[in-house]
Amino acid sequence: MKKMILAFMIILTVLTLIGCTELTTTSTQQTLTSSLTTTTSTSLTTVSTTTSRPLREDETQDIAQDFDLSEVSYSTPISSLSLHSIISDHAVLQQNKPIRVFGKGTPGAIALVKLVMNDNQAISYLNYSIIGSNGEFVVTLPALTASFNDYTLTVSDTLHEIKVHDLLIGEVWLTSGQSNMAMEVREVDDGLSTMSLANNPYIRLFYQYIGDHNGIYPINPSYDVREGQWKVANDGENIAHCSAIAYSYATELFRLLSEENLNVPIAVINSAKGGSNMHSWLSRQAMLETDSIKDYVLNKGLTFSTASYNSYGWNNYNQPQALYSQKIAPLFNYQIKGVVWYQGESDGFYSPTIDSIPLLIDTWSAGFNQNDEILPFVLIQLAPYDGQNPMTSTPNPDYVAYAAHRMAQLDVVKMDKYKTSTVLVPIYDVSLKWDVPLTQFAYADPIHPTTKFPVGERCAKIAYSQFYYGVVDYSAPIIESYTYDATSITIAFSHVARGLKLYKNEESGVTTVSIYLNNGIRQNVNCVIIDDNHIQITGVDTTQIAYFAYGYMTRNDQANLSNSYGVPAIPFKIKLQ
Repeated sequence: MKKMILAFMIILTVLTLIGCTELTTTSTQQTLTSSLTTTTSTSLTTVSTTTSRPLREDETQDIAQDFDLSEVSYSTPISSLSLHSIISDHAVLQQNKPIRVFGKGTPGAIALVKLVMNDNQAISYLNYSIIGSNGEFVVTLPALTASFNDYTLTVSDTLHEIKVHDLLIGEVWLTSGQSNMAMEVREVDDGLSTMSLANNPYIRLFYQYIGDHNGIYPINPSYDVREGQWKVANDGENIAHCSAIAYSYATELFRLLSEENLNVPIAVINSAKGGSNMHSWLSRQAMLETDSIKDYVLNKGLTFSTASYNSYGWNNYNQPQALYSQKIAPLFNYQIKGVVWYQGESDGFYSPTIDSIPLLIDTWSAGFNQNDEILPFVLIQLAPYDGQNPMTSTPNPDYVAYAAHRMAQLDVVKMDKYKTSTVLVPIYDVSLKWDVPLTQFAYADPIHPTTKFPVGERCAKIAYSQFYYGVVDYSAPIIESYTYDATSITIAFSHVARGLKLYKNEESGVTTVSIYLNNGIRQNVNCVIIDDNHIQITGVDTTQIAYFAYGYMTRNDQANLSNSYGVPAIPFKIKLQ
């Protein structure tokens, strides 16, 4: 009876509006895939409607009047609707991708969704779906273009209604990794002064529960993250607990796009965890299909069996898939632009890094995009560190664990599959200051440099150049090719801007250049810049050389080659052949 009355009211309303209002309705059949807790797909009948008229007064009370549901079969809801925590006040919705609105309700009931621009309520977008048997729904709205206009979202099951306010359309980046990514604005150098200047309502920050080391982690992906909420970067307290790299990334990217007269809100999703291994961020099944990662995990004394899950005490957070299940997979229905990733201190090896980074990119891309497209990834290279105090010691050239990790990143970026979607960010020129009061940062250690804002800013500049068609090439110089003769090796670089330069110690030539002889001995060698794109190693016997390298040591802060913008060159170790 309720459905008949509702249908009759809709018909009367439409007849009243004929002649003064044009209402366009398009009916389509879609299949939406939920990646929250299962991989099953549900076939949903959807109706997409765009209105071009002012809202009626009663629309704020009952959006069901905007839908023709006369031929739709659905159940009467017996419980209230709820939305995923990331669909909440102050959110930024990713531009140029279909908007997914997702939550829970009564199985078989209907989820009606309407998004209205507040400054021009003639612009609105509607759609609906039948809530699945698992009580979950995903409703898709059309892709929109970024602007500073704010929107209100209304979701109804015909009996219960939820309103979400102050939504923006812009760019959304997920920032993740371990402790150097997790360090908060309030903990780093210049953090307090940065907090005092926070006043940008178009930068938004999503927070979630960081997670205890010895906490109980979900075996399979959770439906939602814990304690998820959005905050606006217009107040110091709102940004205090944001990743310092993430916040500076957002502010710099906003500045760069604003200089091109683009009104693009920027959002970052905080999702880092100190001390985390890569295998905690990957799906269990994907790792089991990759021998190098599987063996690496087993050699650490962990298991892929769920029978002993959460039995590792202080290391629970590093169980296979633990952080993936708690902090990443629950977000998969939310559209994002890309990922800024800073991790590897806990996995400072070439293998399995050469396999785990592609697996991370592939699985997260499939989860968020829900198609075959690869997400943009910004990979931050590990800061110089060799277990010593960098302020009082000289680097140990034989300690190469982090160097091997950086080389694996370079080899991934060189792969055809990732060379346009993945970029590297070297940071060996950034200050290694770490010895700060415990009141500033409780985990002061040389492995945690407290200069973080320049790192985020460089990430933003490189992302701007690669993914936003920036007019300036801020990307780091990267080896492209080499030639050699009997006594010299000439190395060519791309991304040199106006040309290669030495940003310090010019009198020493290109520093930290070395060769590895056929007998395994490493030797430092002379190297100079010979033109805008090339450096040259001289005075060597190339018949005796197995490899040549630049900046290839764990603590490589003595390296000095950069492009004209001062962005340092990517370190490498290359086989001479």
